[in-house]
Amino acid sequence: MRLNYVGRRTALAMAAIAILVIVLHSMGARAQSYTLEGLARVVSTYTIVDKLCSIFIPVDRDVTQKLIADVLDIGAKRFGLSETRAAVKVEMERRSAEVGATGTEQWCSYQRDHLKAIGMGWLFKG
Repeated sequence: MRLNYVGRRTALAMAAIAILVIVLHSMGARAQSYTLEGLARVVSTYTIVDKLCSIFIPVDRDVTQKLIADVLDIGAKRFGLSETRAAVKVEMERRSAEVGATGTEQWCSYQRDHLKAIGMGWLFKG
């Protein structure tokens, strides 16, 4: 069965989330702190792509918002809601400073190119 464009993007998004779940569950207790920080990095990247990069670059905001919600849900289930929120808050502050130092357009351009290079170009329209 052929999937339309939206169906393919949704299927790819769900596959990416499934891989993240498998990786998170396969890691031992010693890696939890690192994994929580990594999860927060994913949320901060997609949040800024959704909110700021969409000003300059056509972003599929429905997909980015779904990915953010799903990753936050995984974090809450794995580490607890308050721990996940705290990690995301710290990472958003760090990421926002990074974007400010780099410049929003330049940071967004790099993220678009990087995400496309790792097979996540479907986050962008056109």
